[in-house]
Amino acid sequence: MQGSPRERCSSLSEAKNARRTLGCLLTHPGSGTTVQRMVPGDDPVWLAQLRRGSVEHCVLALLSNGERYGFELARTLANAGGLIGSEGTIYPLLARLRRNGQVETTWRESLEGPPRRYYRLTESGDLALAAFVRHWTLFRDAIDRILEEASAA
Repeated sequence: MQGSPRERCSSLSEAKNARRTLGCLLTHPGSGTTVQRMVPGDDPVWLAQLRRGSVEHCVLALLSNGERYGFELARTLANAGGLIGSEGTIYPLLARLRRNGQVETTWRESLEGPPRRYYRLTESGDLALAAFVRHWTLFRDAIDRILEEASAA
């Protein structure tokens, strides 16, 4: 079964196998209820969870190159494939990193408006980033291997 998500599946088994296509419609024989089997990945919940789990460490990585102010971090993350949806999501994260001792802040006057709070990585933040990089590399490589095996099958 290839193609349109509007194709009909003849069984639940076929609907489950539709994961490699664009999906299909499945009508329950008893009730006549029709449901659409969506392609995995169409549901943005998993992507939001992945972002939530990694954005914190992306901020630490950005700060490893030197201090930055909040809006600059937000703009960089938003431009890097939409790692954050809006500027407002970065500030609670930065506050948590500050409370956890992974970043420190200083206020500076700005020529372009109000004073800015600059964030810099602490030793604790540097250690947290190093641990994340080690684990992320192993995690990413394991997923890549599984995806490569699945696509070869």
